[in-house]
This record gives sequence, structure tokens and C-alpha cells, in this order.
Amino acid sequence: MRAVGLSGGVGPWRLVEPPGPTDPDLPILELAEAGDIKGALKGFRADAGVTYVKLLALPDPAMTEEFFDGILRKTPAGSPRRTSGSSAWTLRDTLRSYDGYARDNVAWGGDWDIDPDHLEVPTWLWFGDLDRMVPPSHGRWFADIPNSTLVPRTGKGPRKHSRPMLSLEKATRPEQVEAFFQRFPGRSVVVMPKLDGLSLALVYENGQLARAITRGDGTTGDDVTPLVRALADGLPTRVDAPGRVEVRGEAVMLRSTFVAYNANHPDKPLINPRNAAAGTLRAKDPASVAERRLQFLAFDLHTDPDGTDSDLDRALQALGFTAAEMQHCDDATAAQAVITTIEQQRNDLDYDLDGAVLRLADRGAFAAAGTRSNSPRGALAYKFAGRRRPP
Repeated sequence: MRAVGLSGGVGPWRLVEPPGPTDPDLPILELAEAGDIKGALKGFRADAGVTYVKLLALPDPAMTEEFFDGILRKTPAGSPRRTSGSSAWTLRDTLRSYDGYARDNVAWGGDWDIDPDHLEVPTWLWFGDLDRMVPPSHGRWFADIPNSTLVPRTGKGPRKHSRPMLSLEKATRPEQVEAFFQRFPGRSVVVMPKLDGLSLALVYENGQLARAITRGDGTTGDDVTPLVRALADGLPTRVDAPGRVEVRGEAVMLRSTFVAYNANHPDKPLINPRNAAAGTLRAKDPASVAERRLQFLAFDLHTDPDGTDSDLDRALQALGFTAAEMQHCDDATAAQAVITTIEQQRNDLDYDLDGAVLRLADRGAFAAAGTRSNSPRGALAYKFAGRRRPP
């Protein structure tokens, strides 16, 4: 990973001319060339008003000004007098995949000296996927920087949730379903399976998946972003929505995946799909779980600003998520019929479940209903009696 400059502007992508004789950034680059990291960093802060990237001195004395200028004047494809700018979302995504490194007491990576959420148009960058970004020889630059390390992240927990991941009010009798509808007269309710996996919160920023956090204790959870990116189906890496999007759902190992995995690994079989899903996303070594696939099924959505469909199911599907199967019901009788059907079919489905969830279909109404101390008012979990697994 290598960052040697920045340019302010608007994103998400642009190509910029390298500095000319009168370019205001040229003195700053000269400071960097001379090894004055602190002076160069201060200059960039003053020039751009916001720190977009950290500046490092060139590690090799043979990299003269002419050498440096020659790089700036060519992209990897050889286009003259232009240097590749990286889109902000690509930079965020790449940097969040590493714990980072530190030099001269300035952190770059996991615990930022800068806020990657405010990156706009970083330019003159060499980092990450070097075979795609720049000639592979440039990848040695990072290794030559003294006292630096680059460690792929397998989790950076714990992380605090933006809003608590609450439990749901429990129900076991039809009259409790009736009471739920009476609290919200005239409101449509969606009924969906209550999945038995590992709850996750996925956060997208300006369209890009930024992090995936387990439920944990409801207030904080573990950052499992790299594992989710690599192993989970049912979620897009980008969403067509501005600002911040948070999607919550359940990561499950499908029964068919579980059976196939155990057939291929009779020496080390998995115990059950639920434990397999949890163990996969808690693995310290991603390579050890590379053959496992998980399915993410979404059941909650929060956007800021909110320009998505008010209906939860439609909004999730429009953003590209595989949602838990939701059926709209206008009264308790219809909802109870769906609950009964889910219970009758539970052994025929490709995922484990232990009940059904009722929730206000309208996202605005759900938010307006508010919360109790430990549960949202606009949702109800109907628990099935006993638990039967298919043979």
C-alpha cells in the first residue's frame, strides 16, 4: 500500500494532470521528496483543508525527482501526462481491508489518522491491488518502508452499532398476534421466517460496503467485513443509494451447503448449520473456511438520507438484497395462517428457523412505533413449540 499525494475536488473519479512548474502542490511534493513527512503532511492539510491521504517519503534514495516525475506523468497503461486518481469508494474499500501501518507516529489503516468517510478524490496513489493499479514492481515500495507492516484484516472488533440490535418481543399464542394487530390498526404487517443463524449489520457508505458487524451483545459486535465479502451470498458489494445505508439480516448456512460440505469433509464434519455459520464468521484464518458459503437474508433497512421505497420488502429487493421471504397480511387471521404454513414447511426449507417474525411493512411506521428498553414496538417474534430438524 503506498500513498504519495492527494488532490481536492469532487468525486467519485477523475484523472488529474501531474504538477506543473507553478502547481501549488509542487512545494509539498518537494518536501516529501526531501523526506520531510511532517512538513509535507502539514502542507497537504493546509492546501486541501481536509487530510485525504497520508504522505510518506520515498524509501529509496535512487528514486530521484526525475524518477518520481516520470511516474506521475504515466499511468500503468502509459498514457502521458496524467496520473490515475482512485475513486473514493475504492480507496475506502481497500484500506478497510487492512490493519494498516504506522510511520512517524501517524497511523494509516485500521485506526485512522484521517477519516476515510470524508475522502473525495485521492490521487497519485499506489496501494492494494497492485497488479491492477500499477506495475507490480511498485509493490516493493511498501516492503522497503522501515518499521511498517501490512496485515490483512480478519476482524477489527468490537465495533459499536449505530443503533442497538434489539431482541424481539416473544409470542406463542394466536391471541398475542391479535393484540399486535390491534396496536397498529389499519397497518399492513409482513410475516417472515425467524431465521436461525448469525445476525449481522451491513453498513454501506456512499454506495460501497464499508463494514459488516455481528450482533454481539446488541450494542457492540465483531467486525467480520472481510469474511462476509469473501463468503456470503445475497448481498451486493455496492448499492445505488447515497449517504449511509444499513441493512440488517441473518447469515445462515443453507442445509444443502451444510450437507455438501460434510460429504466432502467426512474427517471434520460440521455439527449443524447454525454453529457452522457462526464459526465461519469468527474464523481467525480465512483460508480455513474458504470452502464454506453462507447466505445473507435481509430483514431490516435504514437509510440516511431516505430515498428508498417505504415498503421494506420492495426496498430491500430494489437495492439488490436477498430478503427473508415476506408475506403481507392485513389482519391477524391472515398472519396466523402464514405462521402455520411456515411451521408446517419448516423441515422442507433450505434453512433452519425457529419461529416467525411479524413486523410493520411500512418502514416509516416501524420507526415511528419506537422501542421499549430491549425490543422494537413494531415487531413480534412468534416462537414455535419444540424444534425438529430434518433427518
